[in-house]
Amino acid sequence: MSLIPYTITALEASAVDSATSGKNIVVGAVVTMTDSAGVVTMFDDAAGSNGSTAKATGADGQVTVFVNPNTYTISVNGSVSKVEISEAEFTGTTTDLINSIDAYAADTLINSTGYLASGDGGDGSWKQNGVTGQTPSQSPAQLGNALLNDASGNQWALVGNGINVKQTGATGSRTVDNSAAIQAAINKFKNPDLTDLPGAINFRINAINGGVVDLDGEVYAVSSPLNFDDFTGASFGNGSLLAIGTWDAGLTDALIVGDITRNSLIHKLTLELNQLCNGILLNRCVYSTVEEVNIFGAGSQLFGFSSQTSFGGMSLHLVRVRIFGTTAAETGANSPLATGFLITGGSDSVMTECITSRMLVGASISTGGWEVTNSHFTGADGINAIGLSLGDGAHYMTVVDNVFDHCHLKLNGAARRTVSDNMFRNDTDDLSEFAILWEATAIDQGFAGTIITDNNVWVRGTVANHDFIRLSEPGSFTWGSPDGCLVHSNTVRTQGALPAGFTSISSTSGSLQAAVSGTEFTGAITTINMAGQLLNGNDLGSALILGGCVAHTSSGSHACERASYSPSTQLLTLEFSSAFTGTVGFYYTWGTQAPILVAAAP
Repeated sequence: MSLIPYTITALEASAVDSATSGKNIVVGAVVTMTDSAGVVTMFDDAAGSNGSTAKATGADGQVTVFVNPNTYTISVNGSVSKVEISEAEFTGTTTDLINSIDAYAADTLINSTGYLASGDGGDGSWKQNGVTGQTPSQSPAQLGNALLNDASGNQWALVGNGINVKQTGATGSRTVDNSAAIQAAINKFKNPDLTDLPGAINFRINAINGGVVDLDGEVYAVSSPLNFDDFTGASFGNGSLLAIGTWDAGLTDALIVGDITRNSLIHKLTLELNQLCNGILLNRCVYSTVEEVNIFGAGSQLFGFSSQTSFGGMSLHLVRVRIFGTTAAETGANSPLATGFLITGGSDSVMTECITSRMLVGASISTGGWEVTNSHFTGADGINAIGLSLGDGAHYMTVVDNVFDHCHLKLNGAARRTVSDNMFRNDTDDLSEFAILWEATAIDQGFAGTIITDNNVWVRGTVANHDFIRLSEPGSFTWGSPDGCLVHSNTVRTQGALPAGFTSISSTSGSLQAAVSGTEFTGAITTINMAGQLLNGNDLGSALILGGCVAHTSSGSHACERASYSPSTQLLTLEFSSAFTGTVGFYYTWGTQAPILVAAAP
C-alpha cells in the first residue's frame, strides 16, 4: 500500500478551535499516532525514510508524516484527536496539477479534465512517479517530455502509449507556437540506448512498442525543427504542421528532423512549409514508413523529403507522399527551385504512389537500391524539369509504371537498372528535348545490365531535335563498352507530325555515334536496341532509317545508303550504292568500338 502524506499542526490549547493563522503555533511539539494495532511508525517521505514512532513540529508548528491510509488517533503534546487518512482526490486540469501544492504518495494516479480548461481535449491520466525535489511548477514543454512537476516539486508522468499532443500543452492554432509542447510528446518514444548504425547494426525495437503521437486532426504552428532522433516503435501524425517564423537555410534544417528512426510510422500528415523551410529529413531510417503525407510550399527551399547519409536507410517505404512546389499565384512567378525527394543511400527501399508537382527535380536518388513505382512526376511550364534522377551509385534500381509529365528521366552512368512501362509526356510549352537523358560519369560503368523496355513516349511539343534517349558525355567522361543492355519494345506516339529532327537515340558527343542518325519519322516510332537485340518487337511504324548502317560481308565493309523497315512484313530492306556478294548483316557503330549486330537482313 502507498504511503500517504499528512500534515499535523500544533497550536496552544487556547487557540485549538480558532483560526489563528499561525499566531499561536507550537514549535517542537511531540507528535505520535496510534491505530487499532497500537503505536504507528511515521516516515519522512513516500519512500519510507527515517521511520519513527514520534515526530516533532518544526519552526512553522507543523510536521508532515507519511503513513498508510487508515483511521488514526493523533496525540500532539498530550492533546488527542481522531482522523481518517485516505488517498487524496484531485479535480481539475493539468495546469491546476502543475500549480498544486497538495502532497500525494508515489504511484498516485489522477485524471485531469483538460490541459488549460476542462473539455479542451488535453485531459489525461498522470501518475506520481516517486521523483521529488524538482523545480516546482514545470510543464511538459518546459521539461521536454511527457512529464510535469507540481508546485511542491513532485514529478508526474503521463500514462499510456497513446499521446494526444494537447495533453502536453499543444493548442490547435495557426499563430501560437506549439514546437515545445509537440516535442515533449515525441520525446516520450525516443530510445537512444541502442547500438549506433551502421557499425554493429542493432535493430531492436523499443520496449514501448505501438506508441502513438496523435495531432488530433488539428493544425499546429511550429517555429523550429521537431527532432525525431532515436524515435522508435511509434507513430506520428493525424494532423497538420504549419511553419512560422524564421528558419535556417541548408540541408540540415527541416520541419521534421530525425537520425536513426526505427520501426516507426509518420502518416496522415500535412506540412505547410510556406517557403520557409524544408519538409522532412530522416537519416538512417530503418524499417519505417512515411505514408499519406502531403507537403506544400516547398518551391523555394532545397527539398520536401530527404535522407542524406552514406548509410541512408534500410527498408524505408515512401507511400503516397505528395510534394508540391509553389504556384505563380503564391510567389508571383512559377520558378521552382526545390527537389521533391532528395535521397542518398538506402537499400531494399520503396517509393510508390508518390506525386511531385511544380518541382525542378521530382526525385533525386544518388546512391542506393530503390524501387520506384506507380508514381507521378510533374515539372512546371517553361522549365526543363527532371522527374527522376538516378546517380551513378544508384544500382539495382527498378523504375516501373510511372508517369513523367513535363519532365524527363535522367540516368547517370551506373548499371543494373530496369526502366519499363513508364509514360513520358511533353506538351507545347515543355522545354525538355528528350524523354531520357543518359550521361556518362567519372565512374565508368558503361551501360552494363540496363534495360529500357515497354515505355510509351507521347510527344505533343514542337521543340526541334527532340529525342527519346539522348546520350551525353559531359566534360572528359567517356562511356565504357555496352554490356548486356536492352532498349526494346518502346513506343513513341504523336498527336500530329513529329517535331523536326526527332530521333530515337542521339548523342551530344563527337566520340559517340547515334544508334540511328538522321532518322525521319512519320508515325509511331521507337528506338532500336543498343546492344545486339532484334528490331522485331519495337513499334517502328512507317519509320524511314537513313544512314548509320554498315554491312560487313565476306568481301569487306559496305556503307548502307538507305534502310527501311515494314511493320506488316517485318522485313528490313537495305540499299547500297554498289553491288557486292556475301552474307549481309545490319550493324551500327558505337564510337571506336567494334560494329554491333542489330538484326540479320531477310
